[in-house]
Amino acid sequence: MDQFILWLNMIAFALMVTSAGLVHLVYLRSRHRWLRSFIVYTGAYAFWLLFGTYVFFQATFMTTPIQILTVIFSYVRVMVSFVILISGSLFYLSLGSGSLGNKEKSAITVTTAIIGILVVFFLGYNMTWAATLATLIFNGYFSVLSLYALFMVLKSNGAQRRMFIFLSYSTIAYLLLVTLTVILIFIPPAFHRGIPVNVLASGIFAGVWGLLMILVAARWVTHGIWSSNKELPLLFVEDHSISRREAEIVNALRQGLTSKEIGGRLFISERTVEAHIYNIYRKCGVSNRVELINLISRYI
Repeated sequence: MDQFILWLNMIAFALMVTSAGLVHLVYLRSRHRWLRSFIVYTGAYAFWLLFGTYVFFQATFMTTPIQILTVIFSYVRVMVSFVILISGSLFYLSLGSGSLGNKEKSAITVTTAIIGILVVFFLGYNMTWAATLATLIFNGYFSVLSLYALFMVLKSNGAQRRMFIFLSYSTIAYLLLVTLTVILIFIPPAFHRGIPVNVLASGIFAGVWGLLMILVAARWVTHGIWSSNKELPLLFVEDHSISRREAEIVNALRQGLTSKEIGGRLFISERTVEAHIYNIYRKCGVSNRVELINLISRYI
């Protein structure tokens, strides 16, 4: 069982790092601020998991654990928790609100300070109840943030909707982690002695997180809008539901080509080009090429 948990956590770490790399490719194209926060959030959680896995490895598999490394990694893990707290808060709040105002920034500052004070306070207690309470506060806070972002994304028509699957998972997962922590409080240790439940739960949580975002990010990267409209801002394409063919025509319009020239380039009739242009203008709420180009410039 211990070997299974060790490998599970290592695989979960690899999946999360890979997913962060793929999301970074998306960020380089779209430049959404919430994606930047998500990359830091994912990376920090991956290394938090790695440090915790090493501590578990020393305690379980080494006959003479290096105590100084255990202490160092434990404290580094606490510091990484602050990075998770800040980047995760920025991600969920900016994803839900679209931008961070003074209210959201104040909420992040106050919450980070409160949880930070609690964590430092609990470090002085080598007791199970202290760690349990800190875990409840941490996971409970993120479950609320995730639920808020999920609710706000459902009302949005922008690029944020692409995070719906992840938000659904994170909301359910954080709530399950809170529930698990509460259950372990009331279950006698004899029933789960010898099984590092928290390490196992962290590995499963992170593994599913990483695998899910690899699939989602891979779909983003290989989606038509990434291969056919590289010059168009992603947010513009998503806000106005521009298809692959329409993106090609928009790029041609920006280059000053006529309908006849566009048709020759794309091997379609001039009449078909005019139909596409009409649909593009209708979707974007503009009436001519100049208005379309001005609209696109607002997204750059």
